[in-house]
Amino acid sequence: MKFKPIKNYNRNLRISQKGKQKQAAGVKTKVGKVLKAEGDLSGAYRKEFLVWFLSILVSTLIYLACARLILAFYHPDITAALEYAKQNFNIVYGMFDFEPEPIESILFLSGAFIYFFGLIACYWLFSGIIKKMLAGKALNVYFTAANITGILLVVVIGWLGLIAQNPFADHVQNIHDETGKLNLDFYFIGTFIYDHFLFYFFVVFPLLVLLFFWMSGQSEKKAENFTRITRYFVLIFCTSVIIIVFFISIFRFPYTFQNFFDTNIVYYSVVQVFRGSPMLVDNFKNTYGLYPHFLAPILKITGLSMLSFTTIMAFLLTLCFGMLYYLLVKIVSNPLLVLFGFTSVFFMAYMYVRLILPYDPCFAIWPIRWVFPFMLMVFSYVYYENRNRLIYYGSMALFALGILWNPDFGLLTYMVLIAFFCYLEFDAKPTKVILKNIVLHCITALFIGFASFMMFGALVKIFYGGFPAFAEIFTTLRVHALVGYGMLPMPVGFHPYMLVVIVLVTGILYSARAMVRRRITQRDAVVFVLTISGAGAFEYYVGRSHNWNLCIVFPTVFLLLTIFADDLAGLMKSRKIFTPIFSLILFILSISFFQTVYAFKEITSLMFENENKETMRPFREKMSRSADFIRSRTRENEPVLIFMNNEHQSLMYGLSGTKAILNPGFNELFLKADYKRILDFLIKNDSVKIFFDPESYRFYDKSIPAILSSCYYAESVEQGGDMILFKKKTPGPRQDLFLKESGEVVLHEQFPLGSGKRIRYSMGEKSKFLLGQQFSVQVIFMPQDIPASRYSKYGAIISNINDSSGFMIQQHDTNRTSFLFALKDKGFIIHVSPNPVNYLAFTFNNGVLKGYSNGKFSADLDLGKKYIESNEPLYIGNVNMKGGFFFGDIYEVNISKGIIPDQEIVANWENIQTRFKK
Repeated sequence: MKFKPIKNYNRNLRISQKGKQKQAAGVKTKVGKVLKAEGDLSGAYRKEFLVWFLSILVSTLIYLACARLILAFYHPDITAALEYAKQNFNIVYGMFDFEPEPIESILFLSGAFIYFFGLIACYWLFSGIIKKMLAGKALNVYFTAANITGILLVVVIGWLGLIAQNPFADHVQNIHDETGKLNLDFYFIGTFIYDHFLFYFFVVFPLLVLLFFWMSGQSEKKAENFTRITRYFVLIFCTSVIIIVFFISIFRFPYTFQNFFDTNIVYYSVVQVFRGSPMLVDNFKNTYGLYPHFLAPILKITGLSMLSFTTIMAFLLTLCFGMLYYLLVKIVSNPLLVLFGFTSVFFMAYMYVRLILPYDPCFAIWPIRWVFPFMLMVFSYVYYENRNRLIYYGSMALFALGILWNPDFGLLTYMVLIAFFCYLEFDAKPTKVILKNIVLHCITALFIGFASFMMFGALVKIFYGGFPAFAEIFTTLRVHALVGYGMLPMPVGFHPYMLVVIVLVTGILYSARAMVRRRITQRDAVVFVLTISGAGAFEYYVGRSHNWNLCIVFPTVFLLLTIFADDLAGLMKSRKIFTPIFSLILFILSISFFQTVYAFKEITSLMFENENKETMRPFREKMSRSADFIRSRTRENEPVLIFMNNEHQSLMYGLSGTKAILNPGFNELFLKADYKRILDFLIKNDSVKIFFDPESYRFYDKSIPAILSSCYYAESVEQGGDMILFKKKTPGPRQDLFLKESGEVVLHEQFPLGSGKRIRYSMGEKSKFLLGQQFSVQVIFMPQDIPASRYSKYGAIISNINDSSGFMIQQHDTNRTSFLFALKDKGFIIHVSPNPVNYLAFTFNNGVLKGYSNGKFSADLDLGKKYIESNEPLYIGNVNMKGGFFFGDIYEVNISKGIIPDQEIVANWENIQTRFKK
C-alpha cells in the first residue's frame, strides 16, 4: 500500500497576500475576515461574542452537572491497585506514596470530551438563534450584560483562587509551601506586582493602556515608525533574555541540593549510554526517555562532562525560547504583545521558580519535555503554507522519534501532530472526504511511527549490541498512572488552575468555531495546536496537583492569551469594541515584563552562582577525592556498582570514568524486580568491584548493607573514609565445627566465607525459638577495621531484641574490641584482643549473666529478672535489619538450652587457636 499525504488543500481559500499584510499591521484580524460578509461588522462581532459566551457557559454547566453525577455514583475501589503497588513497586525512602486517582482521571477525560463536542454543538446552535433573533438595542443590552458578566466571572474566579490557601500549605511538598501559604503568595511573593501592586495598578498599567490607545489613534506612518522602533527593542530584549538563559543553564558542578536531585535523574542515563550501556536493554529504563541516545553522538565529539552535558541542554533550552520568539513574531502583529507574551512564558513558566527556590535548572522539563512541543508549535505555523509530501512524511518521522526522546510529552506531541493534520481537513471539504482523510492520516502515522521505532532499534542494535524492548519505555508512566505513585489530589474549591481551564476552553472554542464554519486559517491551526498541547500538559497537573506543576501548562496558556490579545487589539482599533476584555488580558500578560526587569539582578546572578559555589566547595572536593579513589582502582569504562547518595550517583560514575554493571539508577528504581536483580547480583557476584559510601548511601530498606557486611570485605578505604572498595570474600571449604554441642541445641551453624548462608540469617530468615531461663550463646568471629558510619556503629553479631524482650551481642559504639551482651537495656561489656579470631561465650542462668572472652571469664551480672522470650526472628550480623551491621567474619554460632561448663569454654578456645594457626 502506498501512503500519500492528503491533497486538495483548497489553496484558493487561503488568505490573500494583501489580507496577510493587513493582518500583520493589526488592521484586520482573523475574526474580521470571517465575518466580513455579514453586514454590520460591529453588530456581527457583538453577536459572535454572545455566541461564544453562551457556548462556554452552557458547556460548563453541562460539565458541572456531569461531574456531580460522577462524584455521586462513581466510587472506585483502589484496594487492588494499592496491593499491586505494594507487591511490585519500591517506595524510595518514603519520598512519595501511592495514591491512585481514577476519579480525577475520569473527570479530566469527561471534561475534555464534553467541552470539545459541547462547544461545537453549542456554537452551531447559538449561532443560528442569536443571528436571527437579536439586533439593535436588544443586541447591545445583551452584549453589554454578557461582557460585564464574563469579565466579572474571570476576575472573581481568579481572585478567589489566588486568596485561597495553598492546597499543600499544611501538607508540605516543597519548601516554598512553607512560605506560600496562600496561592497568591506562592505564585507572586517577591515579584514586582506583589511588592508594588498599587503603583502598578494605578500608575503603570493605566499608562500602558493609554499607550495602546495612543498607538491606535496615530496615523499609519507614525504607527509604523513606532512599531519599527518597538520591534528593535523587543528583539534586543528577548535576545538578551535568551543569552542569559543559555549561560544560566551551564555549570560544571551542581551547586544546590535540588539541582543535584533533578540533574542526577536526567544525567545518570546519559553517563551510562555514553559508557556503552544501551537503554531498554537488560531492563535499563528511566523516567524521561531515550534522549541519552540522541545526545551520545555529540558527547562522543565533545567528551563527557557535566559542562558538555549542560551546554547541550542550554543550547536546546535557547532553541525553545528562540522558537517561542519566532512564533510570536510571526503570528502576533503588535510588538508590545510579542514582548509581553515572551516574558510571560519566560518568567512565569521558567524563571520564577528558579528565583524563589535554590537554583535548579530542571532539565527534565526545560528543555527535555518542551523541545518537541515547541517544535510542533512552529511547525504548525510553517506547514500551513508549505505543504508537500517530504514535509508531511518527514514531520511524522521526526515527531515519532520525539516519543523515544521523551515518552510522555513526546507521545502527546505526536498525537497533537496527527490531530493537527486531521484538523486541516475541515478546510472546506465534504464530510466524506474529511473522514476518509482522517483515517488515512491515522494509518500513515501508525506506519511511520512503527518504522521510526524499528530504525532507531536497528541503530541501537548495531552500535550497542542489543535491540531495545520498546514496551519498557512507558514503565514509569505506568507506575504513576496505574498505581498513583507520587500523585497528589486536585484542589477542592477555587484555585488558579480554573483560569488556565478558561483559557484552554476558549482555545477549544476558537478552534471548534473554524471547524463548524469549515474555514481553517493559519491562526486557527496554531491555536488548535496550542490548545490541545496545553490540555495534554494540564493532565500532568491533574495527576500531581502541586502548585508548581501548574507552571508546566503556562507556555501554551500565555501564548494563547497573546494571540487573543492581538485579535482584540485589532478589533479595538478598527471597531472600538472589546476594550475591557483586552485590558484584562493585557493586565495579565504585562506583569511578567516588569517582573523580569525588576528581578534583573537576581536573574543575571544565576549565571555565576558565586555564593552557592563557595558553600558547595568542600563537598565538590570530597566528590573529586572519591572519584579519584575509584578511578585509581578501576580501568576506564569498567563495570562496577557505586552505592552512595542517590542524587550523586550520576556525577560519580561520570567523574570516575566507570559505568554501572546493572541499571537503572536508584532514583529510577521503582520496580522491586529491578531492585531484586541488584541484590541477586551482589550475592552471586565474584569479580565486580563494589564502591560504598556509608555516610551518604540510603534507600528504602537495608538489604544492600546486609549483603555487603555478610559476603564482602573492605579491600581499601579512601583516605578520610568516605568511600570503601568492597570485594567478594573468597569462598572457603566447609570445615568441621569448632564448638562442641552440649545441652539442647537451638541453633548451631557455621558460616563459610563467601557463602549465602549468612545473608539469609542477616535478613531474619531464621524462625523464632524459645530459650527458657537457662541458655548459652557462643560465637567465633573476627571484626574488620572499617570507617565508622551509620551502618557499622554498634555492629551486632546476634540480635533478636525488641523494646521489651530478646537479647543481643553488639559491638560497643565504634570500638571493635568491646562487645556488649544485653537483655533489652541491661547487660555488660567485655573486651577481646585484636586477634585474627575471637571467641565469646555468654550464659544466662535464672537471671544471672556470665561472659567469657577467648576462654576466660570476664564479667557477670545478676539481672534479678527472668528472660522474656522475643517475638523477633534471629538476626546474625545486624540489629533486626535496621542498622548495626557487623562488617567482618562470623565463623560459627552456637545457641543451646542449658549452661555450658567453664572447662568446655576453655577447651573450645584452645581448639579454635590450634586450628586457626594451621
